[in-house]
Amino acid sequence: MKMIIKIFFVFFLISNQSELCFAQFDPTVKFDSLVQKADAIILEDNVEVEIPDNSGLEYTVSRKILIKNSKADKHCRVVVSESHFIDVEDIDATLTEMDGELIKELDSDEIKEEEYSADAFYSGDKYKYFKMQHHSYPFIFNYQYKVKIKTLLMWPDWYPQNDIPSYSSMYKVNINPEVKFRYSNKGTDITPKIKTEDSYQVYTWRLKNISTTLEEDFLPPEHRIQTAVYFDAEEFQTDSYSGNTRSWEGYSNWLRKLYADRYMLSNEAIKEIQDLIKGVTDRKEIIRILYKHLQKKNRYVAIEMGLAGWQPQPAEQVYRNRYGDCKDLSNFMTSMLRVAGIKSFPAHALTRNEGVVDKERPSNQFNHCIVCVPLEKDTVWLECTSTYDEMDDIPYTIEDIEALVVSDEKGELIRTPQKKFNQNSMISVFNGIIEITGDLKFDAKIETTGNQKDYIKNSLARLNTKDDNVLITNLLSSNYSNLTVEKFSSDELTSENNRSLLLSVNGLYHRFLPQLNDRIFITPSIINRKSAKHLPKEEIGKRKFPVYFIYPYQDIDTVYIKLPHSYKLESQPKNKTIEKSFAGYYCEYDFKDGKLFYVRRFELLQNNIPLSLYPEFYEFMKQVIEADKSKFVFKKS
Repeated sequence: MKMIIKIFFVFFLISNQSELCFAQFDPTVKFDSLVQKADAIILEDNVEVEIPDNSGLEYTVSRKILIKNSKADKHCRVVVSESHFIDVEDIDATLTEMDGELIKELDSDEIKEEEYSADAFYSGDKYKYFKMQHHSYPFIFNYQYKVKIKTLLMWPDWYPQNDIPSYSSMYKVNINPEVKFRYSNKGTDITPKIKTEDSYQVYTWRLKNISTTLEEDFLPPEHRIQTAVYFDAEEFQTDSYSGNTRSWEGYSNWLRKLYADRYMLSNEAIKEIQDLIKGVTDRKEIIRILYKHLQKKNRYVAIEMGLAGWQPQPAEQVYRNRYGDCKDLSNFMTSMLRVAGIKSFPAHALTRNEGVVDKERPSNQFNHCIVCVPLEKDTVWLECTSTYDEMDDIPYTIEDIEALVVSDEKGELIRTPQKKFNQNSMISVFNGIIEITGDLKFDAKIETTGNQKDYIKNSLARLNTKDDNVLITNLLSSNYSNLTVEKFSSDELTSENNRSLLLSVNGLYHRFLPQLNDRIFITPSIINRKSAKHLPKEEIGKRKFPVYFIYPYQDIDTVYIKLPHSYKLESQPKNKTIEKSFAGYYCEYDFKDGKLFYVRRFELLQNNIPLSLYPEFYEFMKQVIEADKSKFVFKKS
């Protein structure tokens, strides 16, 4: 054991004497401290890419990982994807002692193969995987695999940062000089060393002593990857379709080719569409009718084999089959609108939960497709995979994003709108009475709009009655448990008012007051309340990234609670108002005629709080959390 420790120390010393290039955001983070605490360390992480021409590439991944204890066994599992465009050619792996002595070699029978599958999903993609185990620690896990990719559109990027520290990471590109490409950095200013070998140009990027990815509470999706180098070939080929990424227009031309001749519908389909909108002249109403028809008659099924990952099924095929993925349904919706004489276009999107599009980097950055309908005074955006959302209620995942709209004449990035805080509201009125047992019997009316409405409406529409009760119970019991929902109703499928969803709930909080003694304390923030879990763990001065919430919103709660006549008010909290540029908080308290009154309003005006405002945001949330703890005090007379 002493020899193993000595060998590891020598390796560590050599690594730290070599050239240091830190891929980390916080210079106060000590790499040696991370290494000591980590259960595993990446000793070497190398990627080598070979590109002979514009038709495709081969790349090899090789890694050495020090496994220090059983907690790191998960790092001995490797998964490699295959598809129409991706072939895995070689997989090798070994386990060795620290001195290099072989423990075990991977047998070909240990490599398993499965197809990707999920509910209503089929892609034709597969993955190969294996796992190696050894129960005497430490040891080194070595593996290597080679992959062939048939299109440069899927050129693998470099992500040197991981959830465990790395001593060394290298990315090498051996490329035919006639193949033009671009690279762009994120979180590092590293530049490659360039040389010529035979007829190839060789670009090599290296980083050493790489800290782990920094995790923070309420982290914006675009900052989950903190260190990377992205690669884009200026020209690429996918099956028989060629394209380029010199500009967004160049990339759009390739997409336009994929959609060509896929809008045609049969006479039967055209007649069905015309009958639906007969006599309707308002263009927005026509869009609404056809969108509802799309939702009612079709279901979302992802079928993305090969080129179908980018190219939609013909509209007539969707009409016949009554299903499709986001591209298929968007293309079909566009085709129906064309029958109605309304121009609309496919818009390629990166959903907000996955990050933001780099506008300066024309490339394949998208994971979704929606529809853009430009009208004379407005633009309508349609999420065609949704079953229950209203036309005007686009989900937060496609709000405030750059969508690549591919029209007949041009392709351009257009920013989608975002609902304001008061359009994503939850407004509740709570009437309760404290019984002699200490239970709180209540009825509540809860009206929701926007994204708050859509979450509840979609959940209720998918769930059965039993699960509906669980959903409502969870909604109302986050601050007070022991809740029984006795009666519940909603208008999610019957209301003609599409702007809001109304919930009516009757129930009982058991032991709301543990026991009725001489003095009782009541915290009136029953439905909505901020607590320690809503405060980021990073103290002022230690935060590195903005604070992100999925959308701005507003909560307004009004509470009335009747108390037994024998209890008299001893003290009540003071009213409070806090106003900031990014949020606001207001609460008011009163007690009259034996009934407690409380109103609370919380407004998140913007969902992305810049780092410069973090100290102010942090203090604001601390004040709100403290205010939400405020209690009425009553004493038995």
